[in-house]
Amino acid sequence: GAHYYNNTISLDYPSTAGTTRGFYQATTADNIDFRNNVITVTRGGSGIKHGLYFSTTTSTIISDNNAIFVNPDVNFGRFGTTEYPTYADWRTANGGIYDALSVNADPLYVNLAGGDLTPSNGQVNDIGVSLAEVTEDILGNPRGTPPDPGAYEFDVTLPDVAVSQFINLPTSALPNSPVNFDIEISNVGATAVPADTVDLFLNGSLNSSYGYDALATLESDTVSASFTTSASGSDAIVAALRMVSGDGNLLNDTLEASVDIDSIFAAPYLENFDGIDPTITGAVPEGWTNETDDQIDWDADNNGTTSTGTGPSADHTTGTTGNYMYTEATGPLPGDEAHLTTPFVDLSGLTNPAMQFWFHMYG
Repeated sequence: GAHYYNNTISLDYPSTAGTTRGFYQATTADNIDFRNNVITVTRGGSGIKHGLYFSTTTSTIISDNNAIFVNPDVNFGRFGTTEYPTYADWRTANGGIYDALSVNADPLYVNLAGGDLTPSNGQVNDIGVSLAEVTEDILGNPRGTPPDPGAYEFDVTLPDVAVSQFINLPTSALPNSPVNFDIEISNVGATAVPADTVDLFLNGSLNSSYGYDALATLESDTVSASFTTSASGSDAIVAALRMVSGDGNLLNDTLEASVDIDSIFAAPYLENFDGIDPTITGAVPEGWTNETDDQIDWDADNNGTTSTGTGPSADHTTGTTGNYMYTEATGPLPGDEAHLTTPFVDLSGLTNPAMQFWFHMYG
């Protein structure tokens, strides 16, 4: 077997088109023990992301007392061929034996960019279980009773209000259109805090302000927010708390995100994929998206796929060297899906709009 205790796994930078898994159990095994760990998966990009990924259903695995945070929250875990998008869903996997005492919370690292992965979120404090194998943290400090998950022991002793996450904030949106989402404000400190205000900045300017309720320790409030996108490019948004007296951690008082503005193409629209580099994994034309709610990405290729006896030998457009999009059949599991989304196309000038495409099935 293998035991994984008190690890801090930060998969937060940079963006990637590749697959990201916080903990990946690949083959059938016994006596796998995964406890007292911190996993954060918040990196951007089109790649598929999971907090926990158990590829077999016959392994013997203990998974509990962990702090796991995946944002956007679309693939918390996978058991066999079944996806569990949220922590609540994951709690039903394999008869509900996994992570009953874990938490789905952002640990709010003290300084992620500076390399300090000490959590500051009271929701993560003291959720571990005492293990004879681990008596000290990574700095040599004695483990508490109960201990903290992850590599560092920490205490929460001061008031600490945090912008903990954006909820239902899209990664892209149409130009000049409203975007509605929620901002979660959390009291992750040791004392109650009064009601106050969070400001929303759009591209460097104050867009709007929202009030949040008084918060007891470890309590959260969700406020509804909105803004109107720009005509093109990308919109940068920042949610910033106003100063809370005695706040023990100012680094979690702001949260940043960006929303890309979708391109809208006029009909008739033609795409032959010849303008992208097939050597770049997951590359797609402007406006197209390799979605993240699936298990496989689409890739560009020409002159035959990598697996023998599968795929076309050439594309339809030129019949020789042009590109086509394909999915690799070697590696994925039965039931895996690959979602490729087209850009927005304005059909308002057409009387009888239609879509035509060429496909190839072999292997």
